Amino acid sequence: MVDLICSYSLMSKGVKKIEIIAELYGYLLKDALVRKIYCRQFYNLSESDLLRFKIFQGFDWDTIFSGAPLEQAYKIWNQLPLPVVKFLLETHDVNSNELVVHIGF
Repeated sequence: MVDLICSYSLMSKGVKKIEIIAELYGYLLKDALVRKIYCRQFYNLSESDLLRFKIFQGFDWDTIFSGAPLEQAYKIWNQLPLPVVKFLLETHDVNSNELVVHIGF
């Protein structure tokens, strides 16, 4: 039980940081759209940046996210990491066969 509580504690700290990252990318995306300067010249992320984001979040490297790089970054970060989802499902004895999980956008 103590291991489970420690895991939740560590996970919640990591998830909180991911929420902050997603929120910041969301602000950038909203600002770019409102100011009508949503272009790669001002808001660009390399393919290697997006690849690292995907892998860190537990996605396969070839998972497709639509939109320009800034929008893709927001979509990648604006969800729970797949390992966290799997951990929560296993911890609560949820049958993953009964769930429909949408990966990518």
